[in-house]
Amino acid sequence: MTLGLYLLAASIVLAVMLVAVRRVRDSRRRQAVWICTDCRVGFSSEAAARDHLATHQQH
Repeated sequence: MTLGLYLLAASIVLAVMLVAVRRVRDSRRRQAVWICTDCRVGFSSEAAARDHLATHQQH
């Protein structure tokens, strides 16, 4: 009986930890990404996207 309760508690803790890890991974994937509309290149920072856009405007 006690072993069954321990196993149940351990499985619940494991399930909660797995859900937490998935949420952290999903939040990292949803970071803002700037994409150049001309060449479809993605940038993780706005400054890098602006620098890239400036190269298109020079031509």
